[in-house]
Amino acid sequence: MSKLKKNKESSPNVDIENISFGELRVLLSKNILTKNQLLEIGKRRFGISKGANQKFKKERIQILIENAMRNMETLDIIKQKASE
Repeated sequence: MSKLKKNKESSPNVDIENISFGELRVLLSKNILTKNQLLEIGKRRFGISKGANQKFKKERIQILIENAMRNMETLDIIKQKASE
């Protein structure tokens, strides 16, 4: 079952804690999240400072989130290899 729900403004409500990276990548590629949603996702999911990044354009915040996802995936791979 998808963790995405559409609201009236056609910007999806996002279950930040449970959305998969795959689902988040789809939303980022469709460019349908608001700047505020991106800031909240960055803050709650990846520890990206909301206040320090409010001045950035939406596209820059998307890049920060994409980089954070890649970094987390890399760390997971390193952790898996280290436990082998």
